[in-house]
Amino acid sequence: MALTKTHGRMAEDAQNPIADAGGYYSSTTVEGALQEIGAVSFTGPLGQIYADALPVGEIEIPATFNNTLGASIYWDGSSVQYDTAPYDLIDFEKFDAVNHYYVNYTTGNNANAGTSTGAAWKTLDYAIANATSPAVLHLEDDMIGYLSSGSAVKTFTGKLKLKGEGTSGRTIIAAMRESYDKASFSWTATGASDAYKSSTASAKNYRCQLDGKYRNAKGIPRPMNAAASAAACESTPGTFFWDSGASTLYVHMWDGREPDPADGWLYGESPYDFEIQNGGATADDIILVENCEFVSHTGATSSGAGFRYRPVTTGSVNSAKLGLKNCLVYGNSDNGFEIYDADVVVMQDCHAWYNHVDGFNYHSFITTGTRGEYMTVYEHDCTAFNNGWEGWADQTALSSSANGSTAHDSLHIIRTNTVAGMNNGAVIADVNGTHTLCYNVTAARPDEGGTASPKACFWHEKYLGYGTTKIMYLWGCSAHTNGDTSVSVINNTAQAGGSANDGEIRVEYWKGQKTSQVVGTIYDWSGAPIT
Repeated sequence: MALTKTHGRMAEDAQNPIADAGGYYSSTTVEGALQEIGAVSFTGPLGQIYADALPVGEIEIPATFNNTLGASIYWDGSSVQYDTAPYDLIDFEKFDAVNHYYVNYTTGNNANAGTSTGAAWKTLDYAIANATSPAVLHLEDDMIGYLSSGSAVKTFTGKLKLKGEGTSGRTIIAAMRESYDKASFSWTATGASDAYKSSTASAKNYRCQLDGKYRNAKGIPRPMNAAASAAACESTPGTFFWDSGASTLYVHMWDGREPDPADGWLYGESPYDFEIQNGGATADDIILVENCEFVSHTGATSSGAGFRYRPVTTGSVNSAKLGLKNCLVYGNSDNGFEIYDADVVVMQDCHAWYNHVDGFNYHSFITTGTRGEYMTVYEHDCTAFNNGWEGWADQTALSSSANGSTAHDSLHIIRTNTVAGMNNGAVIADVNGTHTLCYNVTAARPDEGGTASPKACFWHEKYLGYGTTKIMYLWGCSAHTNGDTSVSVINNTAQAGGSANDGEIRVEYWKGQKTSQVVGTIYDWSGAPIT
């Protein structure tokens, strides 16, 4: 069987990434790849339910799951599909007469009507504050910076869609200043390997930097690492350094070119981040985001996420909805996507890489009844890699629980075709009694930063959970450890204070590695122990 190997941290094909010291292996079957790199296979509980092929056709969604959208799914022979994609089920533009508005920082003016591309508004914040529901905001810029979208929370009541329409097909919403260009930095070549330095007023402590000229198959830019010194930056491509004493910024792009925001040089500057709130609490309150990228880094003392959502009304159940499609988040000092307390959340074809904490983070802070049981997340065709990333500058201590995708507080979540790995924490981590459905989910070895806890591909626990359906289902799922015997493919132990075997995980049609450890008892689809 042929394998494709790509060196470095960026996997061009992340569908079945199996890491070794030299890069990533990808293969049509995880098991075959493991055999090629010398992993030892043996039968055990997972071997008893291993399947070479999955049955084509409709897939059961347990009746106990809070399937708010009434969605149905099926296996088409290669992936899980929806009869109607979950995003389409909440996309009001498909069934409402909408008001169209246009945003263009370069050509727009907030004194314009905003209703045509030739009379666009200038700033995103103004557009959100002045649009009439149901509203679609067409973001014409390639990059929206903090003069257009400041760090103040954005609130909208009603139906709102942000639609990135830059020349690349997306719009980057970044902690960058729109007016800075290459000339703003007056770069001077320095060192022997095409590094550059600047001491102009534009040169600041940009805590995360990425090279957008080089992107992987999901569109994620190649990250650059914080160097320990100016000399280290000068000699090492793909690094940056801020000399605070001399107020000088050093940047060494991956290919040695002069840093230029117009040529893919991306950075995150404190204190700007992106948060949007749903001002209403009814089923008519919907916020949608399409084709956007989020990057910021708010520094060691902040908790800013790349994209954060929550309702204005907190502490009680609501019927508001949130949907993101074809969105990226990377380079952030905290979580990538941080989503709180919506009745329905849809994350479709979204990708979270190189964030300092979790990639996808879902919470409910309802304080009454059964807490988050009213909340349902649909995560479809998403990826999350290298979260728990330590390459940025001026950070908090690395968390041992920087997960790929994690749900909390008894909420309900269905993941379909999610692929995640190399995060510094359990890769798929659902805690506090969630009701979890995972269909065709692939989890690769965690522990990128070396301190992950627990070291597990799939982890479920129900300590402090509410409700009666505290359970994780794995259907057609796979996990691999690259021979690391300290990693468990499935783990259902509790957090501190719970019982030793606190979670419940049911498995059917296991497709992944039959090696490594399973911590705790696992069950078949009907609830019988698998021995």
